[in-house]
Amino acid sequence: ATPPAKDALTELEERFLSLLSAEATLSRTQMAERLEMGLDTVKEYLRKLREKGYIERIGGNKRTGRWVVKR
Repeated sequence: ATPPAKDALTELEERFLSLLSAEATLSRTQMAERLEMGLDTVKEYLRKLREKGYIERIGGNKRTGRWVVKR
């Protein structure tokens, strides 16, 4: 079997990207509710996805900011 690529996504990371593609203005709290997980877990996954270059936050504050899925 072929090992997964270094930046291969987990099933949960795929769910994050799907959610953010559909609803770019979600808050972290809303993501936690929709994905049925804790806020700290959401923050950790967002950090990982940013580091891997999959997502970016545009606009700083809660009201006008949105998530962009880059790949």
